[in-house]
Amino acid sequence: MADARTERIDAAVASAGELIAALQDWGPIVPNQAKVIVMAAVRAEVPNAQDWEIKQSAVRVSQDLKKPTGERAAQLALPLENE
Repeated sequence: MADARTERIDAAVASAGELIAALQDWGPIVPNQAKVIVMAAVRAEVPNAQDWEIKQSAVRVSQDLKKPTGERAAQLALPLENE
């Protein structure tokens, strides 16, 4: 079971993912833009969140959000996985 901090980080990452998906309707989002959106959303909710916490959350959330095609959910984790 996740603690309250992890749940807050996951919720912020999920919200950022929704924003990224909405922005993609207007044009492509490059990985660095997605990373800035995710980091800003999480740090607005949990100011002292560590990069590793955000990366782990993005992987968890992207797996939870995957739809049968999985296209948009994968976009969330990509900018954070390779660091």
